Amino acid sequence: MPGRSRSWPGASSARVVLDVHEHYPSRLDGRLPAALRPLGRAALRLLLALMGRMADAVVVAKDGLEADFPGARCVPARNRAVVPPGLRPREHQDGPLTLLHLGAITRARGWPQMLAALTLLPPDTRLLVIGRFGDGSEAAFRAEAARLGIGARVEVAPWMPREAALARAAAEADVNLVLFQPGEENHRLALPHKLFDGMAAGLPAVVPGFAADVARIARSSGSGIAADSADPASIAAAVLSLADPGKRAAMGAAGRRAAEGEWGWAPEAARLAALYRDLLAPRARAGRRAAEAAL
Repeated sequence: MPGRSRSWPGASSARVVLDVHEHYPSRLDGRLPAALRPLGRAALRLLLALMGRMADAVVVAKDGLEADFPGARCVPARNRAVVPPGLRPREHQDGPLTLLHLGAITRARGWPQMLAALTLLPPDTRLLVIGRFGDGSEAAFRAEAARLGIGARVEVAPWMPREAALARAAAEADVNLVLFQPGEENHRLALPHKLFDGMAAGLPAVVPGFAADVARIARSSGSGIAADSADPASIAAAVLSLADPGKRAAMGAAGRRAAEGEWGWAPEAARLAALYRDLLAPRARAGRRAAEAAL
């Protein structure tokens, strides 16, 4: 019936929208033995397809996710940059480099390679981590930094609101590290906020070459360098290529322009708002008809 959701029990006139940010079938790989992974992926794809058909719409935060929702109404509202009002971009200068990792950090997001790369860089190079360890590995991270003799060069900042984190990044950091590790489909399809937040702060980025959209954005906007994120030497070489403050300033400015323009959130927000207006329109029409009938 018009104005009703498809088939959720007891849904009445409620609308159901699935908000999808991850490639969920591949997220099972690390939790299952290799022999069971194909079965696990197939089962989860079947469940996602069913959920997609029952929902009124599926909102996908990055390209490639819609394949798991055949027959569903898929609407992209992809991760993009949001520049906080008043955020001043980094003023790049001569001197030792501070590398930044912003947001959720895990082994799979490259902290072992990050620390190993730091040992290959000049001894006055620092690493600033602003975010939380999502896999419970903070103690192992600190122990590895100590084992490598770089503990004094690494700072893990306490949690802070996004605006404060970006302000500190723009004030102190020189190079943004996005080091997803290969082997996960979710990482290949990645479109992480940490990339766009670094662009908003005016920081050039070192990004994984295998992550298709991340590498494309970095190259097309002129805001980053692709490296082999599994190879500490490749990461270190990319960082060293950004030693010149003039180069960092030019790339950081290009990223900030892209964050405020082509890769900004406004078009995605407009598409998302249009979806909700469309979904709510039948209910609004029904309400008007009921009001008119009561006159």
